[in-house]
Amino acid sequence: MTTVNDFSQRLDMEFGLMPTAIHDRQTVLEREYHERQERVAALYAPALAQLRVLWEPRRDALLARFEDMIHVMSAAQDDFGPVAFSIDSPLARIILRFTFSHDPDVRSMILEYYLEVVPILMKIDNHSTLELQLQNFDQEVAALWLEDRIVSFIRTFVELNENQYYLKDHMVEDTIAKVRMPRSIATESIEWDGHKYYFICADTRLEFERRHGSVN
Repeated sequence: MTTVNDFSQRLDMEFGLMPTAIHDRQTVLEREYHERQERVAALYAPALAQLRVLWEPRRDALLARFEDMIHVMSAAQDDFGPVAFSIDSPLARIILRFTFSHDPDVRSMILEYYLEVVPILMKIDNHSTLELQLQNFDQEVAALWLEDRIVSFIRTFVELNENQYYLKDHMVEDTIAKVRMPRSIATESIEWDGHKYYFICADTRLEFERRHGSVN
């Protein structure tokens, strides 16, 4: 049977290995850190520059289509981080986000798309992720993903503006044409007798004014 003294010696031996183990772990962590930094410079930064070239004209095309309805919430920084847009709509709060980053080991580019619609009254494509290897970064796949996500957002926006659940509190009637429509697509309106009336075109507005004797 071993003695307590023998056991103590075993403990001392095991504890004696601890500084070496700690030093070895520190060495590994430091080496891995420097290797990641090298991959950031050699792989991630060039891939990010390629992605920026793909992203900016497609972003500008989106902004041009929505004009004053879309607002950039956070512009890309030097590291080309998250980009967010808010879209004006009387029907819902709409936030569109894109993020561009790398995985923890700096071997992949991660592109993410988020669409937030509040309230959510219909099924939407609200999240998508694309992961591409930094080595031989595939620009064609990245460009197609960006385009598909932007098109998906536009389809969702159009469907939202046609959805009966979103429109039910925003419907108006052209009393001349006897047509109900979303308030947002009425081209003409007029105040009369304490009420606001909406019309599908100038002709029905003029007919309304003629019938009510309000033509100047």
